[in-house]
Amino acid sequence: MFWAVTLLGVVGAVRLAQTKPGLASPLLAWALVPPVLSYALNDVTHLFLAKYSLFTLPAWALLAAAAFVAPPTLPGRLARPQLAGAVAGLLVLVLAGLAGQREARRSPLFGEPDFRTAAAVVDSQAKPGDGIVYVGTYRWARLPFAYELRRADPVEVFAELSPAQHGWFSPQECQDPARCLGDRQRIWLVVTNYSSEDYLGLPAAQAELLRRHYRTAGTTTLENARVLLLTRNPSPRR
Repeated sequence: MFWAVTLLGVVGAVRLAQTKPGLASPLLAWALVPPVLSYALNDVTHLFLAKYSLFTLPAWALLAAAAFVAPPTLPGRLARPQLAGAVAGLLVLVLAGLAGQREARRSPLFGEPDFRTAAAVVDSQAKPGDGIVYVGTYRWARLPFAYELRRADPVEVFAELSPAQHGWFSPQECQDPARCLGDRQRIWLVVTNYSSEDYLGLPAAQAELLRRHYRTAGTTTLENARVLLLTRNPSPRR
């Protein structure tokens, strides 16, 4: 769908530039400037996401329509060939977009972690005092979990300051992981990466603490995500 609309938009922009340049320029600016700027400033604004460019779709639709509809021979009227071109263009866009419409309504989206089911696992089994650790080299689960959790409220054990307190998108990491971990008995480990290594992406000191003091009591494997329940090793008898 993306490439079909882009190709039609380019053709329509060329036709408008030849026939109505005063209309082509604002439509091109409307369609192109926002995504280009959000990409260029992504390191500062973090806005290079498709949802923030949805308002450019009307411009792309008008440019694509211009690829099929030539300027009318009489003011205010469309000739039959022009009307046929408009209908044909609409059918092409509808057919090209069917697969994309189905995919956009899929949960989770293709290639994305199944955060909703992962959060449901934690929600259904969590106990008061549980901790949680997010591990991922692909997608971070912190914000999706904050949205999806309904009952459980596990403590992010290695976060010394929350994102709100830190004033940033991520929390401030604990400078003394052992102190922050304390003697917590259960930890939920939420893994969102393509590797089978559960601790890939976690700072070495934090990973070593979890390996040394906890064992895996259960694993739930989901689409591009895993949820592990870690329980503390029994204290050695003296």
